[in-house]
Amino acid sequence: MQKWLGVHPLYVVVLLLAAAAGARTWWVTSQRAARNVAWTTCPFFGEPVVRMRTDLIAAWDTVVARVHEEVHAGQCRALGPVRYRLRSLTAAGKLSMETPAYCASAVARLTVDPDSQYASDRMHTDMIEGMANLVDSTAVKEALRKECPAIAAQPRRTRARIPRRAKA
Repeated sequence: MQKWLGVHPLYVVVLLLAAAAGARTWWVTSQRAARNVAWTTCPFFGEPVVRMRTDLIAAWDTVVARVHEEVHAGQCRALGPVRYRLRSLTAAGKLSMETPAYCASAVARLTVDPDSQYASDRMHTDMIEGMANLVDSTAVKEALRKECPAIAAQPRRTRARIPRRAKA
């Protein structure tokens, strides 16, 4: 192939493909319903740091997100920063880290709203959407059934219930 302005055309094609893939990944991630509203940093020196975006999270969900992230902080303390990061590299490892955190957040949600079906719905929906790029919903449901069967076994209802109109 002939060089164009001193750059091989194949390099330009590879660069454009990489840019397109990055743009697509950014778009898909930004349009997901499950957005990062809180996260835990596991530093090599010092205690874990929990950060929360209060501009994106409803006031009644603050305690739920805090409890979720405190579970990750405890995992950081127990595993150490290297094993904590290594465990998060695989889908199975990430699932094993997230499942106890989502279960703890569902228990915390019950202190805000005692509706156990709502807590179960939110736990399932949040974890399925949060882990969608790693595992399928069947694996998420099975992990939740093993980790917190009392909440995961609650009957689920649809998210969009439309009230029936009274007949005139």
